[in-house]
Amino acid sequence: MKHLKRFHLNAAAIVAALAFGSAPAIADDYPSRTVEIIHQYGPGGGTDRFIRAISEPMQEATDQSFVPISITGGGGVPAFVTFLQRPANGYTLVSISPDDVINHALGRIDLSMVKPLVRIQYDQGLLLVSKDSPLKSVDDILAAEAKSPGGLKVGVTGSVASMMR
Repeated sequence: MKHLKRFHLNAAAIVAALAFGSAPAIADDYPSRTVEIIHQYGPGGGTDRFIRAISEPMQEATDQSFVPISITGGGGVPAFVTFLQRPANGYTLVSISPDDVINHALGRIDLSMVKPLVRIQYDQGLLLVSKDSPLKSVDDILAAEAKSPGGLKVGVTGSVASMMR
C-alpha cells in the first residue's frame, strides 16, 4: 500500500514538474527532506490544523515531514511574498485562500506567478444575518453598503488550496 501511495505522490510530482519545467520534483527520492506549506493564518487556527491533518498521510507516504509555516498579517500578502522569495524547488508550497484572489484582483499580488498543484478543500460560502435584520437579500446588502460605504461589518474564514513554485 505504501508503494502505491508513493506512486501517486511521484505521479503528482511529475505532473507538477512538467507544468513548471522543474527537474528536482521528478527525482525518485522526492521529497528527500521536509516540505514547508506557507499559509496566512495564525498557528493553531483552522487552516494551520487542517494543513497538519493532511500532512500526516503525506508523511506516511513519503517518510518526510510536511510542516505548516504561519505568516500572518497584511491580508495574506506577506505570506505570498515570502513564498515567492523561496527557491522554486518543490520544497515550499503555499496555501491560497479567497483573500489571495481578492489581493490579485486589487493588484497586490500576481497569482499568475504560481500554478495550482492540488485543490484540497472547498468551503461553501454562506451569508448569514440575524433573523430580525432588515437585510433579506444580496441586493439589500449591496444597497446598504452603497448607502454607507464601509458601514457593514462582516466576518469571514479562509479555505485551503496549495500552489507550488
